[in-house]
Amino acid sequence: MQHLYSTIRCPGMRPGVRFFRDLAFLLILFPAILLGCGNDREPAGPEGAGNTENTETFTFFHIGRNTVYSGSLRKNLQNQLGSDAISGRSEINLEINFRRFLERNFPDVAELNRRLNEPQGERVEHDVVKLMYRYAYKKNMPFDYVEILFSGFNNRPLLIRAEFKEEAGILETLKQKYGQPAVADWEKESGKSFYWKKEEDVMVYSRVPDRFGNPEYRVVIYFVENIQNLLKREAAQDEKKKTGRLAF
Repeated sequence: MQHLYSTIRCPGMRPGVRFFRDLAFLLILFPAILLGCGNDREPAGPEGAGNTENTETFTFFHIGRNTVYSGSLRKNLQNQLGSDAISGRSEINLEINFRRFLERNFPDVAELNRRLNEPQGERVEHDVVKLMYRYAYKKNMPFDYVEILFSGFNNRPLLIRAEFKEEAGILETLKQKYGQPAVADWEKESGKSFYWKKEEDVMVYSRVPDRFGNPEYRVVIYFVENIQNLLKREAAQDEKKKTGRLAF
């Protein structure tokens, strides 16, 4: 900076003029310094990470639709939920509770599930990062199983599942945070589901009887736009493969 300053010194300049010159120089230089510092920050994610706004819909341990998967995020989850298992390419099954539950209550999500699993009867794997937690009890958490699925294209979350046998006031917490839920249609009286919708995303809280009739509880969050973006990226990849094969 001293070198730059010295190059614009004018001999014989009056003190008052020199003061305003120095002030103008600093006003020009200071924003450039701020911009340089800002460029050192870690980027939010790969290009084309999604068109979602900055507002969140539903969150689980601060993971919402705009969250970007990273090593530090995984480490933070391990601190809260215990050790994890991780997998790359994986099937994606959005269905919950019983067959046709989504079709009865959330036809848009059911259609996404159909597209994710075509053709029927074949194993369809997707480019994802799948985190699974089975030892949350060691961290005094009520969850027996937690699964978080991120897109392998833009690292945004697609789906969050949490299963637990002790209710632990979770339904009341969700009501306080997101308001009164709607009631989903069940095929049996022994089960019950409540749900919330914000923009396109859906969160479902279910009480599901086990084979002995004892209640188990599940919370599932569908980040619908992120799932749609995954399908778009996969369709674009398939199209490139087709056009590439036509070249030979």
